[in-house]
Amino acid sequence: MTALISKIQHDTFEKGEFIDEKFRDLSETLEIIKAFPWDLERTLTDVKLTGPSVTIQNQQGDFLKAAIFFNNKFCIYYLHNNAVYEYPVSDLQSVYTEVENFFNNVLDLEKYHRNLFQIDARGHFETDSFEYWVKIWRVLKLNIFTLTFSGLFLIANIAIIRDLVQFPPVILLSLLSCFIYILTGRIFYAAYINRNNYLKISKGNNTFLFGYHSSDIRSYNKTEVTKIVTYEAKGNRNPVLVEIYEIYFKDGTVIKISNMLISWFDLFDKFSDKMENLDVPIISGKRSLYKML
Repeated sequence: MTALISKIQHDTFEKGEFIDEKFRDLSETLEIIKAFPWDLERTLTDVKLTGPSVTIQNQQGDFLKAAIFFNNKFCIYYLHNNAVYEYPVSDLQSVYTEVENFFNNVLDLEKYHRNLFQIDARGHFETDSFEYWVKIWRVLKLNIFTLTFSGLFLIANIAIIRDLVQFPPVILLSLLSCFIYILTGRIFYAAYINRNNYLKISKGNNTFLFGYHSSDIRSYNKTEVTKIVTYEAKGNRNPVLVEIYEIYFKDGTVIKISNMLISWFDLFDKFSDKMENLDVPIISGKRSLYKML
């Protein structure tokens, strides 16, 4: 009997987040579709590719996703060669029929219409690991302006030393140069000592993993978080884009991460509900970012 991978996505999950992923035969797959709380999860939920659904994958790498649609209906999404095809149906019996056709490789695409406006469609069907590490490209991206200023000051210093440029306020330039060099060095030193940071966190799962090194990875619970304090460079024209986040827990534990590990948008999204309301207070820290590096 044919068994295909199937998995479940709830209304609080984010793109690429699924649970209960395993091989199931046709009857088992139909059973989880039947048992899914469709009516409950329709409430205040947008109709889109990521949402309450059951997703199935065949041996060829194609996907079929049964999801909610408008007016208490359902929509069957079919992913083939990175193209998404849609077929709205009125009831679960019609969903069962399409799932059975998918299992038997007799899906009738004449009933489907292609969605031409979906970007990164595969990401809505494939399972994401939601693992985050400090990556060199992210460090460079966040420090492009400080690196640029450092380079310009270095060129100016070399030119002055070699008497190529007459610049009377040499002391001022030297002080500015020292500040930029120290700032850039401190940021990259912080990136270096935190290079082994590891974070695994998704929106729909209250449990997440974090460790400063692979040897001290621990499990944490979002429901135990009391607040998140953010530290960033002051001023709209400040070239420093690095940010620090402190996550406080009820037992007094505090973990510190930066946007060199995970962006502020991704982090805050993990702590918000399906209506994008934050579940924990976000507070702007009073201490200087440079003292927190």
